[in-house]
Amino acid sequence: MIARKLTFFLLILTLFSVLSLPMVCSVGIGFKRRVEFLDLIPGNHFELDYVLTHTRKTSMDYIIYISDDGSGLNAFFTIDPSNLTALDHDHPFKVIFNVPEDVDLSQYDPGIHTLWIVAEEVLPPMSGIGARGIVKLPIRVRVLYDYAVIKASIWVKNGNVNDLLPVKLSLENWGRDDTIVNGVVTVLDSQQKTLRTLTFGPVEVKATKRNEVNLVLDTTGFLQGEYTALAEIYWDNNKTIASTTFLIGDLDLKIKSYTEELKAGEINPFEIVVESLWNNPMEDVYAEIKLESPDGKQFSTKTPTYTLDPWKELTLKGYVDLTEATTGRYEGKVIVHFDGKSKEKNIRVDVTSKEVVEAPAPAPTVLGLSMGVFIGLLVAIIALIALNVFIVLYFIRREKSKKPKRSRRRK
Repeated sequence: MIARKLTFFLLILTLFSVLSLPMVCSVGIGFKRRVEFLDLIPGNHFELDYVLTHTRKTSMDYIIYISDDGSGLNAFFTIDPSNLTALDHDHPFKVIFNVPEDVDLSQYDPGIHTLWIVAEEVLPPMSGIGARGIVKLPIRVRVLYDYAVIKASIWVKNGNVNDLLPVKLSLENWGRDDTIVNGVVTVLDSQQKTLRTLTFGPVEVKATKRNEVNLVLDTTGFLQGEYTALAEIYWDNNKTIASTTFLIGDLDLKIKSYTEELKAGEINPFEIVVESLWNNPMEDVYAEIKLESPDGKQFSTKTPTYTLDPWKELTLKGYVDLTEATTGRYEGKVIVHFDGKSKEKNIRVDVTSKEVVEAPAPAPTVLGLSMGVFIGLLVAIIALIALNVFIVLYFIRREKSKKPKRSRRRK
């Protein structure tokens, strides 16, 4: 009797544990306006709108806070509201950044600090074996330097030979002092040979502000290829460097690869991969494939017409009829046509015999399950039955051992 009650209790406990697992749901944090970073400046006040998205059909409580990265900057944040009860829709909240006028900035390391907006589930009592769900979104705080520090970047637009290309420099002051900036931009080819030199300045960059410098690069005489623009920026006896690469194009393309093996006795797909070397779209791009067998028989085909985007790769695909072909090494050429021009490449293709592949026998199944899955389930069921039998026998023996033994009376 005791063993039966214990077995029933174990089954009920297992069922309760499974049913009490929290339902799977999706939760996320979104924003209405993205801010690159917040400046730690006395008197700075900023409010950001966020939304907590919750997809569960039942309500769930969340606590929202800003995690501490060890800097203590989370003390300047408040969340309104910091506690939410979410139910199957979006729930707005605000992140408020407030810096007092009398803040002591010297106790914080200059630079960018990444903190996290954290939304954490508050699990109710008796919530089962569930794990607490947590979602995070980064928020960055910039601590300024006591002196002017210039962060620079440079961008050059891709172009074609003989174009005039715009060059843009971004100069941002991460310090609390204004400064004057001068600089030079050097344009280098792939061999690091100087081709052009552009100078700029003086440019005033105020504290915490960003300025842009616009220049023009004349590419007359440049060849198709990749180039480097190296910017050297000077201020207050300091120097920083920014660089970027850009492409100069010509009306040309590169034949990168092609199908190198075909089968005799069938119609074969034939692919040619091409890459644009031009900064504009190429129209009417197609390929001719011409093959000649060892015995002199000719085979040819064309691909459909495509548009090739600037600097992109494209696969041209046609079909070669080799139903009457013999095996061997075929010589030939690929001719790619584009924008009224063409480019050729000599090719060699191996034509081999057609292989007959037998379809593999279907894997055995039991009750619609693969044999491996069925055996795994069977082993698991046997193990559970054995465990229950062991528990029942253990308590039956224990119950019998507690009963007093009857003594035999002599006649």
